Amino acid sequence: MERILVVEDDWAMLETCSQVLSRAGYDVHAVSSGREAEEILKTSAIDVVITDLKMPEVGG
Repeated sequence: MERILVVEDDWAMLETCSQVLSRAGYDVHAVSSGREAEEILKTSAIDVVITDLKMPEVGG
């Protein structure tokens, strides 16, 4: 199963993307900050990253 990391600081958009991708059969990891995404990428094998380009702290 493909693993997708969704990085989005807007909670509603994060939830929507996560639900749609999960229903489509993907293993979704959803985080709300670039720092969290960096940690996941260090420890997990992720196939695709979908990210917001303008975020606080660390952008896309």
